[in-house]
Amino acid sequence: MTLSLRLLSALLILFAAAPAALALSDVEADGPITALSETSITVDGVTFAITVDTEVEDENGDATTADALAVGLDVEVRGDYASDGTLEADRIRLDDDASGDGDDDDGDDDGSDDDGDDDEVELEGPITAVTDAGIVVGALAVRITDATRIEGDGDPTRDDLRVGVRVEVEGFLDDAGQIVASEIEVDDDGDDDGDDDNDEDVEVTGTIDALDGASLTVAGLTFVITDATAVEGDDDEPLTTDDLALGQLVEVHAVYAADGSLVARRIEIEDFDDDEAELTGAIDALEAAALVVAGLRFEVTAATVVLDDDRQPIAFADLAVGMIVEIRGTVDAAGVRTATRIQIEDRLDDEVELTAALDAVGDGFVVSLGRAFALAGGAAVPAGLAAGDVVEIHAALQVGGDLVATAIEREDRPASFVELRAPVTAVRPDTLVALGVPFAIDSGTALVGRDGAATTLDAIAPGMSVEITATATAAGLVASRVEVRSAASASGVVATGGAGLTVGGIAVTLAPDARIVTPAGVALSASAVASGQTVRAVGTSSPSGLLASRVVVYAAASAVAAEDAPAAATLRVVPNPTAGSATVEIGLATAADVTITVYSTLGREVARLRTTSATAALDTAGLPAGLYLVRVAVDGRPLATTTVTVVR
Repeated sequence: MTLSLRLLSALLILFAAAPAALALSDVEADGPITALSETSITVDGVTFAITVDTEVEDENGDATTADALAVGLDVEVRGDYASDGTLEADRIRLDDDASGDGDDDDGDDDGSDDDGDDDEVELEGPITAVTDAGIVVGALAVRITDATRIEGDGDPTRDDLRVGVRVEVEGFLDDAGQIVASEIEVDDDGDDDGDDDNDEDVEVTGTIDALDGASLTVAGLTFVITDATAVEGDDDEPLTTDDLALGQLVEVHAVYAADGSLVARRIEIEDFDDDEAELTGAIDALEAAALVVAGLRFEVTAATVVLDDDRQPIAFADLAVGMIVEIRGTVDAAGVRTATRIQIEDRLDDEVELTAALDAVGDGFVVSLGRAFALAGGAAVPAGLAAGDVVEIHAALQVGGDLVATAIEREDRPASFVELRAPVTAVRPDTLVALGVPFAIDSGTALVGRDGAATTLDAIAPGMSVEITATATAAGLVASRVEVRSAASASGVVATGGAGLTVGGIAVTLAPDARIVTPAGVALSASAVASGQTVRAVGTSSPSGLLASRVVVYAAASAVAAEDAPAAATLRVVPNPTAGSATVEIGLATAADVTITVYSTLGREVARLRTTSATAALDTAGLPAGLYLVRVAVDGRPLATTTVTVVR
């Protein structure tokens, strides 16, 4: 039996069966069959439909029938999504040792290279620590020996195995249960989409709400601090965890560990002076010693630091029009902007707006166009919403691909109406993919550029923010209009309040429907924005500066009344993954009535526990293999969420 551990973002794992999320490639799973019927097969927690077109092959690749399949046999399954969203198996192939005899294919007894050995381990994910004995991938220690092969582009060596590097490990369990690596492959891109910044699964900006020597909590997420966690000041100067303090505004870059916890790779302390601002946008123009971003001109001096997307120094001449950059700069009394740091960014628009019918509704999340949207701060879904209802969703796109909804409102639209504002993730002939959702482009699609003039599909590139109007048909989504939006964001200290804001000297105008929220997504009134506060405004560039559709206020004590604020809590399940009994651990600041609810990936409740203590026993023996959502409510208010993987 092969142990396969997939290190993916929690909500992406949760909805790994959503067609839009995996529209760019086939779906593959390998391992033992955990469930089997005449019409479906479940492998590695993924269920495929078996159709008349499904090819079944034996270990030699010869055609056989589904009668050769049985629960427990190791197989490789490849499938794709049908137009109705069903995941259908294209091919099922028995592994070489599917007969279960356990014979070593290499003829020895070391168990290290046996395709069918029960002790074989496959592990994939980011390196979270480097030790004298080897590396830690996620939360699992891997021992490296002289026989370990290290592969990848550029002939990597053991010195190239650093924290944050994504690797694929093949190995085996020794007599002590330790993972011993036979081969480590360094994944230069980290995934299949070509994105070079995927060593960081999560990026969160907010104030530190809780802090101890081992972890910190920002925007409701708890991050583990390790010896490898780097702490930096706003000018990239190295600091230590002793420089962190409650209430500080920080940007945390983290990766998911195998147990679902978030491990902080880098913590940047944000400290804006009144004349400092941070602006993110596309380069509109370049001069000999200046650049224009989001319509705003910044002078460049010999002291300006210019970095690539790996934070390595480059020359100003290496920048090009159209690149997405983050500029930190100052604004003097005369209004002259000077860039102190310019860094190339891989992505721009983290704000998503979607109007479409709901696919499913769960406790604290909804699904539309095959994408899952978790409610910010563990909030409940508006009462009365059900699958099929048309809603407008405002959400923030996390680096790892998770979507956190800050607002959901019912819309009086036909069920076939779709409108999406989101970043482009791929462009294919006659197809535009935004947010992982494919839209067909035909002769009737109006394509409009940033300047309002007609454009072509060839002129639209991944990373651009677009607004798509489309119709849902039986054959898929067909776009009637695609407009390229010039998205931008600005962060800094507010100098003036009211309808017009000045953020670090950058003029910010609130759009008529602008939302003002806390980092957790709690709505605020416009009067909550006051001089001296630090904010992040997200919207589109305008001739006068920035037209903001959302303003995040990082210092708003009145965001949640004290009597409405629930007791602080943390949540984890151990062991995770689990094959039977597990313990749900809840960290409470005060005693409270706790309800723990477990949901399947389809949003169906499968277990409910009540406790007032710090732990609760969860019996998973009756649950099929797969991933489950665990939510905790304290005194009736949703507060924390995690996941647990059940293996068989």
